[in-house]
Amino acid sequence: MRLQKIIEKQQEDINKLALQEPSTAKDLAKGDESYEIEFNVNLTTKGSSYDSPDRQTKLKFFKMHSWDEIFVSFAHQITTDNKESAIKSGISKMLRDAHKISILHENENKELTSIAPVDRCLRTIMVQFNALGLISFESITVENQIVRTARLTPLGQKHLISVSAIKSMSKA
Repeated sequence: MRLQKIIEKQQEDINKLALQEPSTAKDLAKGDESYEIEFNVNLTTKGSSYDSPDRQTKLKFFKMHSWDEIFVSFAHQITTDNKESAIKSGISKMLRDAHKISILHENENKELTSIAPVDRCLRTIMVQFNALGLISFESITVENQIVRTARLTPLGQKHLISVSAIKSMSKA
């Protein structure tokens, strides 16, 4: 009986520690602070023939987004283990939603084909959220292939709720 109480107390302590920010995170950028994301955009000329040399346009953009905005863009997709590529997909969707109108306005007679963060920025973002203790990575074997997965940590789940849950407008 006494051993059971000790184990329960230790598990309670572990659970509390899992919800604390790592001491190394105190000096890292986070929250409302901004990060400049470099991303590639592919456009297609409307009505152009498939073999036209002017059909495809490739552009590079640099836009500022808050760390919380970036986090929310993919965090819902990794509440359970998911392929690491889910992070890129979420960020790409955020970039598309935020910048599609202005990109197409600047590039008349074009259609948006794709938007994706450059690999260097994507790696920086993943390292940042890992260093903040919000996400973790694991390599698993699926059908003789190594697949990298990402998942929110307990602290990441707490942070996701904190930044995305709707706050009450009434004052108690």
